[in-house]
Amino acid sequence: MTDTAPAEHTTEKTPAEGTQPAKEEEAAPAPPVKQTKSIYLTGFGGPKYVRVQAKDQKTVGKGEIAVEVEACGVGFLDVMTRQGLLEVTGKPPFVMGSECCGKVSEVGEGVTKYKVSIPCPIAVTSLTSLLSG
Repeated sequence: MTDTAPAEHTTEKTPAEGTQPAKEEEAAPAPPVKQTKSIYLTGFGGPKYVRVQAKDQKTVGKGEIAVEVEACGVGFLDVMTRQGLLEVTGKPPFVMGSECCGKVSEVGEGVTKYKVSIPCPIAVTSLTSLLSG
């Protein structure tokens, strides 16, 4: 008769059922940058100085709203501005347009008068506000 020691019983440590081994945290992809299209006057003169350009939409700040424009008119003020016949405080390039309408798409902190999705007509009341963008 041979005397033998009992075999050692070993168990493997495995992740708890339903869990996965820890991985490095993956960074969430950055949200896509919203683009906006504007009509820029690049110089005084004829239609050749009018350009449609896209640029990144700025973040809505405190006390501001963003409007998704649905329609924009070209009026007498725009034509006179393009031709350089008005005494304006700035020089091109600048965004044209003195009237438009759309819907509020974002509201900034502290804004209580406007809510997202309400119709919003816009009329420029001075050339200074037109040129400041």
